Amino acid sequence: MSHQVQTLISVESFIERIQNDQISNDQILRELQELIPAFHIQHCPNVWYSQHIQVFNGLIHLVENYLQGQSYDGLDILLEHQVATLRQLVKSNYSNVLNEHHAFQLQELNNQKRLIEYIQCVLQQKSRSLIVRVDLKYPEAVQDLVNIQLFDQHMKVLRNRISNGDRCFSDLEGYAWALEQGGQTTGFHCHLILIYDAHKHQSDFGLALAVGNYWQEITNGLGSFYTPNDPVTKARFEEQGTLALGRIERANPQQCQNVIAYIPYFAQPEKYDQRLRVKLRPGSRTFGTGQ
Repeated sequence: MSHQVQTLISVESFIERIQNDQISNDQILRELQELIPAFHIQHCPNVWYSQHIQVFNGLIHLVENYLQGQSYDGLDILLEHQVATLRQLVKSNYSNVLNEHHAFQLQELNNQKRLIEYIQCVLQQKSRSLIVRVDLKYPEAVQDLVNIQLFDQHMKVLRNRISNGDRCFSDLEGYAWALEQGGQTTGFHCHLILIYDAHKHQSDFGLALAVGNYWQEITNGLGSFYTPNDPVTKARFEEQGTLALGRIERANPQQCQNVIAYIPYFAQPEKYDQRLRVKLRPGSRTFGTGQ
């Protein structure tokens, strides 16, 4: 567990296995010996953590009370009834996890509805649009250097550059972004969709590369990116009849419908496992669109 994302996902899995009675008492103690020090290393003060992590914080306080200043190596001396109390703490607070899950799904449904209405409106503004998608992320090799504070700092710079129409963000008709936290190897990342005036720009792949390079500049070389706007990927979508990237004609209903079918990916209630487990503030935005 070398970086913040991995640690938080491991903590979440630990809480889930306790809740579902899928872990023995010995396993609980062994994993706590690893998870608590790892969490302390990655811990950021004055941030908001998801309910899974807040439950884990409760476990830490209880464990430290039991140990009375001993190191976490002494966890294996805990008695059966003390481990039972740890289990009960998880189960008695798990309703907060369920409530958070429900709230996430409702928020994503609202975001999805808002996004579809927004994109429909943008596509009607010009007779021809150019759709570009870029996923902004960090290579696995540097993810131990990227915590929520640094990711937030990079995203603030990026959103500012987009709002100001700097360089490769000029002539934008609309845009949307979604922040996520991937699995063990993906880390913090941002899905970005950009809609340009196709009367002023013709190369969607060129723009995607420019955006990716700009992201690498913003992150001082830490960032990486992926775009499906390359010709090979677009050709595959076109064969399937689902092409929603590149040049889109307002007068072509099928092309416009493909875009509307494509963009809900940016706000899916099913992507609970991709949500941020840590934010700088409880109400920090993880999704947004242009005006």
